[in-house]
Amino acid sequence: MTAIRRCFLITLLGVSVTLVFGCGGKAPSDNISGSPKSTESPQRSKERSPDTDPVVAVVGGLKIHLNEVLALSRDDEKSAKAVRPEDTLTDIRKKIRRNRLDEMIERRLLVLGSVEHPEWVSDVSCENEVQRRLADMGPTEVERRKKLAGFPTTDAFLKQFRRFVREELMKKALLRHEVGEKVHVSEEEVRKRYDEEKDTVFHRPVSWSVYHITHYLPREKKDRLPHLLEQLEGIRERVSKAIESATSLEEKGRLMVPFVRKDAEREDSGSGFAYLYDTPKAAFDPAFVSRVKTAVVGELSQVFELAGNEKRVGGCFFLVTETKKGEYAPYRRVRKTLRAQILDEKRKVLRENLSKNLRKRFPVTVFEDLLYKGLTGKPPEEASS
Repeated sequence: MTAIRRCFLITLLGVSVTLVFGCGGKAPSDNISGSPKSTESPQRSKERSPDTDPVVAVVGGLKIHLNEVLALSRDDEKSAKAVRPEDTLTDIRKKIRRNRLDEMIERRLLVLGSVEHPEWVSDVSCENEVQRRLADMGPTEVERRKKLAGFPTTDAFLKQFRRFVREELMKKALLRHEVGEKVHVSEEEVRKRYDEEKDTVFHRPVSWSVYHITHYLPREKKDRLPHLLEQLEGIRERVSKAIESATSLEEKGRLMVPFVRKDAEREDSGSGFAYLYDTPKAAFDPAFVSRVKTAVVGELSQVFELAGNEKRVGGCFFLVTETKKGEYAPYRRVRKTLRAQILDEKRKVLRENLSKNLRKRFPVTVFEDLLYKGLTGKPPEEASS
């Protein structure tokens, strides 16, 4: 490494220790124009102590402190809610905090991987980007964020702002050189993918749009099936009378919907209809599908017994409102979509490989006991009180 590069590396690493304008790995426009909560006062930086602000991770020699993580995770932790009964708020908040730390680690790895190439970002391009972002923010917003970040002067704020912009541009340059410029997709690749997925992805099979009312019994209570079918006959009679004066399929369907919502037991009947696809992947009752295929569009079917499965039996009646022939999406229609999909897949592989290589060059150590320090089911503010 040349003397100039070595000097630049040392300087930028010094900046990267604090990453004042945000190191959570969000989009640059979010971070840097960013969120005041992702900033840190130089004074607070000096007042750090191992007890109040422990180091929770080290990335190639760069330290990440707990308060840096909390600055990015606190709001999410505060609003966290358990969705499933087996989830606990503590576990959810642990995931939130760890995800934020992982984002910070990835960002610093990219910064470390880019500092060996100062030629990628010139002083002129950096200053142009600084001025563009400052113009977007406006003087009032700059002043507000300067105060919230704890900087004593505007010059101090702008000095750190420029450092952060340079790091953002270097990070982007690394991704462009190591990922973006190395991804290529040929027409042959796109065509090959289409041929492989034509029948499974790009084919819409024959389908029937059906309003149906279905009732079930546990198989061990099969002896009650005649009574269940009798109940369905009664419902069908009411539906038949309700739709007999309708003059269009749309009106028949509209008049049947209230019965479906009230009397159907299948979840896919809740919206009033279910599309049946002529494919083995559709898990509809075979007897039901067979009857639908031979039904006359617009006529209310008779009540029939369903084949059921090992757990239950049942009965059903329905109204077919529409049929559609099967068709293949032509290559010309899906070509761009497929190409974008393959590009994304290749970018993902290169991005993952880049991350692995950076972790080999710049070892990462995480101290989970310190990362989760003071973490309970309570929000961070309440837990620390």
